[in-house]
Amino acid sequence: MSLRITIREDESPLVVEDANYLDEVLNTASEEARTREKLNGVIIESNKGNRLLLVVGTEITVLVFNYGGEDPPYYASKGASNNDEPLMTCYITFQHHTEFSRRHVIPFAEGVRAVHEFLDTDDLPRCINWEES
Repeated sequence: MSLRITIREDESPLVVEDANYLDEVLNTASEEARTREKLNGVIIESNKGNRLLLVVGTEITVLVFNYGGEDPPYYASKGASNNDEPLMTCYITFQHHTEFSRRHVIPFAEGVRAVHEFLDTDDLPRCINWEES
């Protein structure tokens, strides 16, 4: 299966077909976000239109998943905290200011594992916990 990964709104998505290239793309996106000192939300879309959003640029992340585009239901990663504060702020494709509740924050390595599962299954990754919103 292949995924289209949008890192910057003003550029075409990158097409990823294997795990090694996926890791390279996510590492490069993370490094760019760290250099710019601005967390980025990258959009990862399958051929069926299922989507993941992954926050890159730090050792923690948030994932948001939805089936077939932008319509509900939405699923957000569920971390160890039940608190809303402090919020995690990112800019989706470096453009759109977005804030996430602290309860959705998980370790970045777990987020990457979920993206790998998404590459393999084109479905809601089961390797992490989710909260429907």
